[in-house]
Amino acid sequence: MATDDGTVVLTGVGAIGPFGAGVEALWSSLLEGHCLLQPDTEWPAAGLAGRVPQAAAPQPAPDAGDSRRSVSALAFAAAEEAIAQAGLDAPQVDRAGVAVLFATACGSSGVDVAQALEQAFRSARFEMPDMKAMSDTLRGPSSVISHAHGYRGPLMNLPNGWCAGLSALAVACDLLRFGLAPAVVLAAADETGHDRPSGTRPMARRMGLLSPDDGAQTAVRPFDRRANGTAWSEGGAALVLETLTHARARGAVPLAWVAGNGLAAGDIGDGALVGYDEQAMAEALGGALAQAGHPRVQAVYAGSHCSERSEAAEARALHRCLATQPMPAVTNVRGALGEAGAATGLFSLIAATRSLHEDRLPGTTGCQQLRDGLALPVSEAAQTLPGRGAILCAAHGHDGHSASALLRHAEEIPA
Repeated sequence: MATDDGTVVLTGVGAIGPFGAGVEALWSSLLEGHCLLQPDTEWPAAGLAGRVPQAAAPQPAPDAGDSRRSVSALAFAAAEEAIAQAGLDAPQVDRAGVAVLFATACGSSGVDVAQALEQAFRSARFEMPDMKAMSDTLRGPSSVISHAHGYRGPLMNLPNGWCAGLSALAVACDLLRFGLAPAVVLAAADETGHDRPSGTRPMARRMGLLSPDDGAQTAVRPFDRRANGTAWSEGGAALVLETLTHARARGAVPLAWVAGNGLAAGDIGDGALVGYDEQAMAEALGGALAQAGHPRVQAVYAGSHCSERSEAAEARALHRCLATQPMPAVTNVRGALGEAGAATGLFSLIAATRSLHEDRLPGTTGCQQLRDGLALPVSEAAQTLPGRGAILCAAHGHDGHSASALLRHAEEIPA
């Protein structure tokens, strides 16, 4: 049964990545406009050893190991910041129905499976990879967060490629709108930094998703005519989402209102390694806009992967969906942060929340020579946003899947 208000608000955010720990570090890095993917980058999981409480590890197997993996540590660290800001750890909070969702593009399991398949190809002999790694990765982070805080609502694990974070956001909103949980902790994390097992990197390079030099500073160039793909990064991001009724009842202060979201699955074509379905992109973007009542959009956090094909498809989809209003300013966080898998879409959403409150849009790091024909007002440097409006965030998988979310300022929540 649907809730009495159907309004979903964001009350807490958390982030950890190459920028360091915390949302303030994320926002400052985006405004400064420097690429953080340097050869000597210290990946955030390196400093998280022992941060995940062993008492919260999934039972009954204390040696399961996933609570010590960095994908769990990243998700846990981001979730702790979001939960603290939302006050969802206060003694008076009823933990019985709080849900925990974990989204990942590959976690550590994807690396394990990719390496097993590559080894099987080289040896011309197929052996089933150890599925314990996959089970630990997908079960661990949500269970760790839930156990640590005593939450007893639904647990869900949602691996869905590079758009997993925003895809999980749509699922979280459904849980709230249909009364299945009063609050949801959503965490997304992936560990694909340069010091991680590299089983996925050769495949991603062959698919044209990564820059040839795996992310030197000049390689990650969104919307730039020299763009040649993104680069692996890693990190964790987390949100606390609640029904407006639940947030008001416990005195929580909404940061933003999730006015709409959209999902779509497309077709990349027979035999294709990678593809971007413009129709699916338009359906996901259009779905969020329609659900929100087609408000004026003042900025877009793009989901394209710093390649000509993905950016061209997304540009056409944006023009189709926003044809009745002036094209808003567009940015892409990958120039500064690289590709952190499922966390990247949530990094954009967290930054969009700050954009709403500060009327600022970060520039697109790496974009200095705008590609001809895009016809997008790309924010090449940080700029002030005029007036007030909605902010549209997009995430696209290289397999044709797309997800989007539309945020509005908390002061614009209907009475």
